[in-house]
Amino acid sequence: MAAVSRITLKRLFCKYGKNVAISRNTVRTILSDAYYCHNKWAERLQTSILQKVNIDDFAVKLQEKYDREKLMNAVDMDILANKFEQLSRKQLDFAQSLFYKFRHTNECLKVSESTHHALVRALLELQEYDRLWEILKDKINYGVFLDCYVANILMDHFIKKEMYYEAALVAYDMMLQEDFTHPLSRALSWYACHLRWRNPPATMEEVTEQEQQEEEDEDEEEKVIKVPFIENPWYDDHFDIPKEMQLLGKTLTMVTREEANLLGRSYMLIGWGLYEKFERGLELLAQWVESDEDKAVCQEALTDFHNRLENVETKEAPAEQKPPGVIQLEDLLPFVTPEQKTEYLERLQVLEEKLRSSGKIIEDFNLAEQLQKYAADVAQSQEQTDISQQVALFDAWNEKRQELVDEQIAEFRRSLKRKEIEKRLEELREQELRLTFFENKERIRLMMKRGKQVQELEELFQSEEYLHWSQRP
Repeated sequence: MAAVSRITLKRLFCKYGKNVAISRNTVRTILSDAYYCHNKWAERLQTSILQKVNIDDFAVKLQEKYDREKLMNAVDMDILANKFEQLSRKQLDFAQSLFYKFRHTNECLKVSESTHHALVRALLELQEYDRLWEILKDKINYGVFLDCYVANILMDHFIKKEMYYEAALVAYDMMLQEDFTHPLSRALSWYACHLRWRNPPATMEEVTEQEQQEEEDEDEEEKVIKVPFIENPWYDDHFDIPKEMQLLGKTLTMVTREEANLLGRSYMLIGWGLYEKFERGLELLAQWVESDEDKAVCQEALTDFHNRLENVETKEAPAEQKPPGVIQLEDLLPFVTPEQKTEYLERLQVLEEKLRSSGKIIEDFNLAEQLQKYAADVAQSQEQTDISQQVALFDAWNEKRQELVDEQIAEFRRSLKRKEIEKRLEELREQELRLTFFENKERIRLMMKRGKQVQELEELFQSEEYLHWSQRP
């Protein structure tokens, strides 16, 4: 899917019935090269800790330690992540497996933010995009989370390369974590979603469906797997969203939540259409009809919402609910019935007429141009602050890493000292026994004999007491 999305689409007819023209001149990069802080980030490799590490040998030693003790150290994994880009290509699969194993140890609770940041930047530098998505999507087995700075770098990088699907994937990841508190991250996510919306994924969906069909054709035999019990599927309408366009729509509704202006309202409506939450979109339109806002929504957004509703797939409601154990995930996915679709279209027509009659629909509003201006303004006001914060953060990470390594070395030395002391005490005890054996020979023999007599007397008393009680009437 990612390979298909990298093709520059110059003109494509979307299945929703509108032409989408893609021009390099209409796409504007947002961040400057200074935002990446390349020189400052590279300074970490000059620290004494990272300079001394041969990363290929270091990774092998980490594996050997895991094989012996089933343990990994958070500081060691931070060093591995910060030197990850220097690994040979042959070692990447092996190094990735180390992060997988680390995630399943208790030490993963101590993971540093610099570990995630360094790993993501290394994969970006190596252009290991498939590996990056594999790690980012599997939060359970890798637990890698994006900070706002590296997320911004990822989105800007992919936008510059016209990889709009990949840029949108970063926005989806932030949406799933429900973290759009950073204004620049929110603006870039919005812009990435806009570019993805303007580059329809219909062609990629067809390729995906074809690949799924080929897999089903290859695997004709049914596989029966014995399980202790059957788990009923669960759909939470968040992490379980199956369609990319629905992820795109939900992301748009989230990034525009605090934007009470024409641009934000327009993309909010587009988002509800992509998310296939038409009831929510109609509620918005009804609110705008009653509001005093003279510029409620632009025509382009209203048209897109209308087209999404007209082309949505409908499904009849099941006559009866399936019993537990038979229910599949498809049975839990939300859907629109033909009756609902007809009702929604009728309500949309009435609301659209009311908005148009009151002059609240803006015809000549250029969404792309206005969003580019908004994102550029946010970048201009926020970029220098972010650069300063990144520089301070890199220094703090280097200091913390040095501190943790020093603590680890000190603990290792204490451990060696304890072992040496214990060994020396044991030697002294053995030496004392050898030196005093003949002096205490008679006393030791007497104690041993007394111990035997006492034991015999106790056994005799116990047996006599047993006989006494057993002979009572």
